[in-house]
Amino acid sequence: MAHLSRLAQLGEQLAHISGELVELLHHDGVTHDLNGAEHDALRAVASAVRTAGGDVALVATAAHHRLRLADA
Repeated sequence: MAHLSRLAQLGEQLAHISGELVELLHHDGVTHDLNGAEHDALRAVASAVRTAGGDVALVATAAHHRLRLADA
């Protein structure tokens, strides 16, 4: 089940990356260099990455619990 732990870690990493993207969205240089559409697109990407990270972690956790119950 180590592969499920790795999946959960990847989900957490995606959530972390999403947070970094959000931080960059508030950086003056990024704000200055991106136009409105690019800024909106990056915000949408950050949201999608956060959602994907949560989904990956959820799937890994559900599979882990299902397998533990099957072993019981």
